[in-house]
Amino acid sequence: MSDKKITYEGYGPGGAALLIEAVTSELNKTTANIRMILNQSGGSLGENGCVSWMFEKKGTENVTYTVSNKIDLDDATKKKLDSLIINLKENVDVQNIYTNVK
Repeated sequence: MSDKKITYEGYGPGGAALLIEAVTSELNKTTANIRMILNQSGGSLGENGCVSWMFEKKGTENVTYTVSNKIDLDDATKKKLDSLIINLKENVDVQNIYTNVK
């Protein structure tokens, strides 16, 4: 099997928008793992296009995303989001995570 690059879209604590880039040869397993991590953290995996419209893609080779309309979260919710991001980064397939939080 060859690796496939995929971008997941979803929501974290406080309604934070998340773009999650992953590279995997096991799409179903990676999707299930990311969904589980999001659900355990009070977030949810969304449909294609649910948050990507908020982000502007920059670059062609080393792609990054920026967002112009960032949201504020209270300290407790930011801590939950930080914990979620740490848990996502522990998944070996996850390459990058972008959010709309200040």
